[in-house]
Amino acid sequence: MTGGGEDGQTVSLRQAALMQGSELRFFIFLALFLILTVALSLYNYLLFHTITELFIILIAGVMFIIAWNTRRYLNNNYLLFLGIGYFFIAVIELLHTLAYTGMNIFTGYGTNLATQLWVAARLLEAVVLLIAPFMLSRRLHPYREFLIFGVVTTGIIVAVFVTGTFPICYIEGEGLTLFKVVCEYLIIVLLLGALVLLWKKQASFEPIIFRLLAASIFFTIAAEVFFTLYLNVYGFANLLGHLLTLVSFALVYRAIVVSALQRPFDLIFRDLARSEQDVRRERDRVAQYLNIAEVILLAFDTRGVTTLINRKGSELLGLTPAEIIGKDWFATYVPEDQREEARKRLSAAMSGSAEIPAHSENDIIAADGRRRTISWRNAVIHDRNGTVVGILSSGEDITDLREAQRGLMIKDAAISSSPDGVVIIGPDERIMYANPAYLQLLGFRTADEILGRRITDVAADPNRIREMLGAIGDGGHWTGEYRARVRDGRVVDLLVSATVATDADGTPICTMASVVDVTEMQLYRKALEEANKKLGLLSSITRHDVLNQIHVILSYVELLKDELPPLEPATTYLKGVETAAHTIHGQINFTRDYHRMGVEAPVWQRVAEVFQENRYAWGPDTLTVRTDVDDVEVYADPMLEKVFYNLLDNAVRHGNGVTTVTVSFREENGAGIIVVEDDGSGVPEGEKERIFERGVGKNTGFGLFLTREVLGLTSITIHETGRVGEGARFELRVPPGVWRRGADAVS
Repeated sequence: MTGGGEDGQTVSLRQAALMQGSELRFFIFLALFLILTVALSLYNYLLFHTITELFIILIAGVMFIIAWNTRRYLNNNYLLFLGIGYFFIAVIELLHTLAYTGMNIFTGYGTNLATQLWVAARLLEAVVLLIAPFMLSRRLHPYREFLIFGVVTTGIIVAVFVTGTFPICYIEGEGLTLFKVVCEYLIIVLLLGALVLLWKKQASFEPIIFRLLAASIFFTIAAEVFFTLYLNVYGFANLLGHLLTLVSFALVYRAIVVSALQRPFDLIFRDLARSEQDVRRERDRVAQYLNIAEVILLAFDTRGVTTLINRKGSELLGLTPAEIIGKDWFATYVPEDQREEARKRLSAAMSGSAEIPAHSENDIIAADGRRRTISWRNAVIHDRNGTVVGILSSGEDITDLREAQRGLMIKDAAISSSPDGVVIIGPDERIMYANPAYLQLLGFRTADEILGRRITDVAADPNRIREMLGAIGDGGHWTGEYRARVRDGRVVDLLVSATVATDADGTPICTMASVVDVTEMQLYRKALEEANKKLGLLSSITRHDVLNQIHVILSYVELLKDELPPLEPATTYLKGVETAAHTIHGQINFTRDYHRMGVEAPVWQRVAEVFQENRYAWGPDTLTVRTDVDDVEVYADPMLEKVFYNLLDNAVRHGNGVTTVTVSFREENGAGIIVVEDDGSGVPEGEKERIFERGVGKNTGFGLFLTREVLGLTSITIHETGRVGEGARFELRVPPGVWRRGADAVS
């Protein structure tokens, strides 16, 4: 490419040098010819005029001959239009030459006839030069233009020779008429306009040709100025006007005729170069469009050899276009298990036995071995004779789409086979999807029976549904129960876990809910509550009766102490009976406190409030409780207050002078750690786990044992981690999801 450009520059420099020499010879010849004509004018003005006009006519005639006979090959309509126009200018110029004073060919007209024809020729020339630039960008019809010029010229001749309607331009003894002078100035204005238009269109000409044409128009304007001044057709002003006109036509001759004859190949190659630039520019633009496209653009010939691929395709294959073009597409990039079928489609399309499918799918193998699924749009390429020469395909990588579809199918199968009901509700509260379990739950046979209906239509209490949807909209999630009406009219209790799905902008798309029938569970729950109520009543009565009997035993023990002498072993036996009775009394009271453990459902409870409530059980002067747990809440059994009471009771009873209990909270790997520590004596190393065993302790032996059991109902663990002499330290580890801060609470 670079070498070719340098060769072209060398040729251009040589041509420029040759042209400079040719231009110099031309202007030397023109100068000599002007000197000769001036000399002739001194000898015989009529001879000077005749030779000058014939030279002008010759130039105009040659221009027409060349332009007309090369019109099929000329790309510049300016030249063709100028050639046709100058032919008719030459016709009028010839009549002017024959009518000139002294020629004595047209008798009886005088000097006015030659002047009229001169004015007519100059007006026609000015109009031709003014209109010619517009022809550069328009389609020219040579015969039509020839006819128009012929009609105009005929009209001028008729007006001058036949009807006499052409205005008088020269009066013997007076000189030029006002009409003639005005026409000369009008011609000057028209020529100035032609010069401006030519300047605007200079990009359509070689620089030297443009300069010659512009100079020609300039000399024509100068000639017209002198033609407004002469009084005698043989005067000096008339002489200068003809010389300037001669120079003007000589420049046109040099710019168009000689240039077209001496440099025909230059003109041809200039147009070819422009065409090549246009083609290259268009090719680059098309290549840019192909590379911008976010789809694969691929072309291959009748053998399956790749002839074109764009940037997207080469990036997908992990290769450069140069590495792909020229390779057999099917043998190189189509997997072996799909290759034969793809070749059959190509062969059928190429032979014409079958049409290539407008849409097809197959996999391709990238350079790194990855397999991608492509969706193709195909079109057959034909040549001018209608012969199939290849295939053009646009492809879209749908690998991720197919994987997503497979994932959706798997998820759909999982949802469809789920024993739990699944329902999707649109923003308008209408049911968009229901799986078989949900349909069976509500007594519907097919999804068509329920899709499009409002979720409130299948609710026993529509207001409860609206509350649920409102809560989901506020928090994004909701778990709870509501009652639905089955198709046969029955009402069932449902446990619902619902979540709002949103788009990328956070706009709600739908609500997805998982539903479980808990009707029987509710019945069991009610039955269990009734049983627990009765057992609680029985337990209460039994405790009351046992405590009464314990009081009787203790009363008899006191009486026996008073009646019997203090003799052994009777005193020891009585003390043992008294101790056993007190132990039974304490255990019965403990069962009274813990008889509801696990009966009621866990609830969210604020730690600081629970501690402060139990702190007042010890009186304001006995124990100081400091809490640093902010607004932390835990999900625990309602007996949580007994847990904290036991921890405070344990500190007071066994801490040997505890004055302060501190409660703090920290987060650790998503779990919440509640620390309860005192300033007492602490727990010995070997007792740290034993204190949570049943029966271990100095009181009932059940306090810390049941504390661990109550916390374990919601997977909360408790351990003693303090040091002897520094006080007891109990750490309650609350799993993620079982603790929260009050600001995060969801209604």
